Amino acid sequence: MTGEPSSGLWRPGAPTWDSRWRALAAQVYAGVRDRNLGREAAFDLACFLMDWAQPDPVISELAQESAEGSHPERLLELARQALTLAAFVPDFELEPRFLTTLELYLAVVAADLRATGLDGPVRLVILEGGEPPHAYVQYNSSFGHTSGLAPSDGDGSNPLAALVLVADELQDAVMTSLMAVWPVCPRHHLGAHPRATADAAAWWCKGGVRHDICTIGRWGG
Repeated sequence: MTGEPSSGLWRPGAPTWDSRWRALAAQVYAGVRDRNLGREAAFDLACFLMDWAQPDPVISELAQESAEGSHPERLLELARQALTLAAFVPDFELEPRFLTTLELYLAVVAADLRATGLDGPVRLVILEGGEPPHAYVQYNSSFGHTSGLAPSDGDGSNPLAALVLVADELQDAVMTSLMAVWPVCPRHHLGAHPRATADAAAWWCKGGVRHDICTIGRWGG
């Protein structure tokens, strides 16, 4: 449940893989999110970071505020900053809305699948093994050869980029299943590619002069 730590943050041997660290960071994240952070959890986070991270004023102030302070809002803000320093990434279990958002994007791209005559089942599957676990698009019984979708891809901060990522995931899963190119530009009969423009996510083709085929989700429309 952590992403790549910020450069130079952790001291050698920091047990960021340990389940106790992940549980503590998740507890503090939920407390900040729900605005009910306990001082004990905040203090435990500060102690862990003082033991294993490079010195930082945010960590020191978090320790002091959690032990002696009387400003709940400041405690929340310091804990949020400390989690940012630690590059903490909530997983799909902690933030189910991230998966819901990715499923909405997948429904948009799946409309193009149906428009091209393919009717196999499509879904997102969370596979263990990564930190945090990623979601992978499954078409029929096939997955693509990708790194999957991180929980942060569904945080809503960049919907066009996320839609392109989901389109790329579905495209790879479909081509793995069919052992054929999908989708295909109706004009040039070349494989299409997803990309984000300034205001839309589109399928594009490099045939002739590079051109957009359609907005993702509106194939044949």
